[in-house]
Amino acid sequence: MSRRLGAALLVMVWLLVGCDSDRVTSPPRSKDGSRPPNSSPAAPEGEVRVGVLGEPATLDPYSVDSSDLTLALTRPLYPSLFRLLPDGEVRPELALSLDVTASGARVRLREASWSDGRPISASDVIRSVEEARAPSGFARVRTAEARGPRMVVITGDVADWPLTLARAAPIVPSRRGVYGGPFVLAGRTPGLELVLQPNPRWWGRSVGLERVRVRHIASIDIMISLLKRGELDVGATPSALNLSGRLEAAGLEWAQALGWESVWADFGAADVSASERLGAVQALDLSRMESVFVASLGRLVATPDRSRAGSRPLQELDIAAPRDDELLVLYQEAIFEQLKGAGIASELSAIESTEFYGGWLRDNPVDVALRRSTGVPGGLPGAGAADALPLARVSTVLAWRPGIRGPQPNPTLEGPLWNLESWSREANGG
Repeated sequence: MSRRLGAALLVMVWLLVGCDSDRVTSPPRSKDGSRPPNSSPAAPEGEVRVGVLGEPATLDPYSVDSSDLTLALTRPLYPSLFRLLPDGEVRPELALSLDVTASGARVRLREASWSDGRPISASDVIRSVEEARAPSGFARVRTAEARGPRMVVITGDVADWPLTLARAAPIVPSRRGVYGGPFVLAGRTPGLELVLQPNPRWWGRSVGLERVRVRHIASIDIMISLLKRGELDVGATPSALNLSGRLEAAGLEWAQALGWESVWADFGAADVSASERLGAVQALDLSRMESVFVASLGRLVATPDRSRAGSRPLQELDIAAPRDDELLVLYQEAIFEQLKGAGIASELSAIESTEFYGGWLRDNPVDVALRRSTGVPGGLPGAGAADALPLARVSTVLAWRPGIRGPQPNPTLEGPLWNLESWSREANGG
């Protein structure tokens, strides 16, 4: 699907391809050291409405259509052996202990129950290992064996077992409608929202809210507008051009954390030779894109290989991006113009993020797919892969209205709801 540049995008692309320019976004007020979660009330009270960009194609974390958003929204529903804190530190959750062995590790589970009262057992862990696929750390497990109801012995070529088991590795039950995290899924309206309520059999810290509505929002502008009007309380706002100024103009509190979230170009389905792919990459000025689009919300993480010459692609390149991600759309337009300046033809496709991160790319392979992904310490998405080009490491941002306590951005696969059980609402908040 061909797309033409709007007036605003033309200005930005002109900055990228035709002139030297200072950064066009002003640095935000310092928000990096976001406050720690606050203590929860003794009993759940109040409702909070959270906005996320788009809707996942599935809520099954091990489905082939699972995405980062799937993992983020199911974080409060399913436990993991280990979790990642915002600074990348690994914290045990369901794991009571882990002992490294010559061929793997031995994990003892703490006593915990599913929402239907049945115990969470070693067999649940093994089932989850069997269902897992990359990027889950469970995909690194070669064998898993139960040694009693709360002991699992695993093997695999893994250097850091706690970190590996913290990577997108929720423990899922065999029965539908059953949950083991601090919340249960009480309702779902496709295209609109998820409704979460406290899990009465949750075995962790007390939950501070009696209800959370997670709403699917079509764009960042709509999300900020809903936050400003009080129709949302918290927004998981992807990093975007001048986001800090827009949030502050709306009177919102916000925080950012630079960790393991990145934007990158996926050449995995490109119908071109390695030399042609290199030639296309060498036509890009990534540092100029980073300085204009990312500014203080991120940093450049890669530069094109110029030690050898690539060749110009002879065919038109199809470049796809999620239409509701402002930053990726800007990158898409800039790449189009920079390739054009190098004599390389391309066509742009814009797809709703629900489809883009679901099964659309699998059914409609493109030469270049521009993605936003989260990672874990030691590994940015796309880094080191021959068919991927990291564009920039970007900050993870979370915004909320006054009176909401507890939100804190987590720049890992854990997502914005990683500590939802510790959120609370002041009596007259929002």
